[in-house]
Amino acid sequence: FYLLAEDYAEALRYARAYGRQSGQCEPLYEVGLAAEIAGALETAREAYQELIRAYASCPASEKAIPHYLTVESLLERPQKALARIDSLIQRQGPRPALLIEKARWLLRTGQASAVIPLLDSLQPPTTGLLAQKYFLMADAALYAGDPIQSRLYLLEVESRLPESTYLSMAYFKLAELAFFQGEFELAKTRLRLLKNNTQDELSNDAIELYWLILDNLKPDTLTAPLALLARALLWERQGNLSSALSLCDTLEREWKGHPVSDDVFWLRARIALARGDTMTARRYLQLLADYPDTESLYRDDALYHLARLARSETEAARYYERLLREVPNSLYARIAREALSTLAR
Repeated sequence: FYLLAEDYAEALRYARAYGRQSGQCEPLYEVGLAAEIAGALETAREAYQELIRAYASCPASEKAIPHYLTVESLLERPQKALARIDSLIQRQGPRPALLIEKARWLLRTGQASAVIPLLDSLQPPTTGLLAQKYFLMADAALYAGDPIQSRLYLLEVESRLPESTYLSMAYFKLAELAFFQGEFELAKTRLRLLKNNTQDELSNDAIELYWLILDNLKPDTLTAPLALLARALLWERQGNLSSALSLCDTLEREWKGHPVSDDVFWLRARIALARGDTMTARRYLQLLADYPDTESLYRDDALYHLARLARSETEAARYYERLLREVPNSLYARIAREALSTLAR
């Protein structure tokens, strides 16, 4: 039903639940492929990632790997993805699912001001698409510098969809809003309650934010560096990369050795990759790969991207081998094994 209604996020939720109950992986592949074709690239990536990570022996997992890499490539080039969505709208008309996806990519390309006029009068056919509408409008308001309006849009989800499975995401976004405003204890409390009281799986973003706060808000550390990082991350979201980098400069200069350092390196690497500056990206990814703190959240991300940016097959193999050795449970482990098998031929 949800695939027919083009509510790919809800279809993914059901495919995950079915997979846990039955051990069958094919619905995840079907959702990923349908979402990819329809331009719902974030949902497609989640479906393929789940399939590759949790169902390594499933035949569909093999088929998912090239699709996953294609989707990752598109996600790294947001203007191309937005052009693809516009092309689909021209051919198929302004269907709610396509407008939702266009709004998502408008945000990614720094066009937040166009999102609320695009979605305000939209009447989605499912609760899932309705929730996504308000989430995107909340992000657009936040990017425009209006956190109060952002909070009101999130509360619309609670008001209109009180029994919805999307409440946990609304609560996470409220925690994220508190984080961006420097209210770290409030953000941490909301995330803790969400983690302890919901059976829904937290998104990767929620888990990462929870541990980012815990890692950088220890009893013997100051909050000022985390406040600067929160502002830099918000500017990255808004597409204001120059300002984000300026704050990174401040953090590296004035707070060297603070636990926030690996988060700064990862932010710098992401921005460099977004700008196509592979030399700078490699430098910061290497710092993360060799980061002395074994608890750093980004070691496997760094090793995976270094392998993709490698100048030779020998260099790529070295990074993939490190990834498998140092972070054996990484989401990238299956891809690393496949890549090493291909390189060995």
